[in-house]
Amino acid sequence: MNECLFSKSQIREFEEYLFEHEIISNDKLKEKAAKSCEKFILKHFSSKKNVIIFVGKGINGEDGVLLSRLLLNSQNNYKITLFFIDKLSEKSYKNNHADLEVFDTCGQLDLSVFDIIIDCIFGIGLNRCIDKKLTELIIQINQSSLPIISIDMPSGLNADNGCVMGSAVKATHTLTFLGLKFGQFTFQGLEFSGKVSLFDFGLGHLLHKFCKSPSARLLLPKIINELIPYRQQHMYKNMNGHTLVIGGDTGMFGALILAARSALMIGSGLVTVLTRKKHASLVSLHQPELISYTFTKKDFLY
Repeated sequence: MNECLFSKSQIREFEEYLFEHEIISNDKLKEKAAKSCEKFILKHFSSKKNVIIFVGKGINGEDGVLLSRLLLNSQNNYKITLFFIDKLSEKSYKNNHADLEVFDTCGQLDLSVFDIIIDCIFGIGLNRCIDKKLTELIIQINQSSLPIISIDMPSGLNADNGCVMGSAVKATHTLTFLGLKFGQFTFQGLEFSGKVSLFDFGLGHLLHKFCKSPSARLLLPKIINELIPYRQQHMYKNMNGHTLVIGGDTGMFGALILAARSALMIGSGLVTVLTRKKHASLVSLHQPELISYTFTKKDFLY
């Protein structure tokens, strides 16, 4: 059921449910997330050796630090650079990961020396606009022409509505966890999320039981095929439904024809077009199968 889309509150509540019922711990969930990202990078970007990871101060930043450790230990000769957005997170990292001395904080940032960017600045919890200083950094990231992998959510993109919160990372790939987010597929989300890959860690069935009503569903081809009934060979057009298309105001005849043709293409046996008198004679020239009638404003007066 990967067509289901969830809000950030649904995902957060599901995470709490998992932790409370000891289905999986918070640390184990982070570990699985980082491991999934590592496998994705090894599979699709094994030749991209020089990696920069932008690390925020929240959970998303922790994912980035865990991912950096895995990449270094992958024996794929990655060179990893961490760019800490927040100095406190940098200090905390150095205190807790003193054994990884290869990590650096960038000073003057030159993205041209890197092969790939990993965005771990903000996750799904962002609820404010990006400040000016961070906006300048995000602009630089977006202008780099490098592959950009955003972890869970492109930083700066609202997970619930797909709005850019002042500025946002324009990812080429988004690796998201547990469930697809509504904001990745609506409004500006489609443009900024790139290709979205879902990792549910084998917990997807629980999510769909826990959230019986997802925020929305993607209208995938397989769903459309299930909705359109199969037309048996012995059936003729009168047995396969009748669609009425009304429209075609002055200068808008094309939209009427496109709508009527679409009705035919999805299997409607009969399609009747109700349009202005001056358009009626043109209908059969564009699509002979269509039935046409005319109307005037008086026909719609009560």
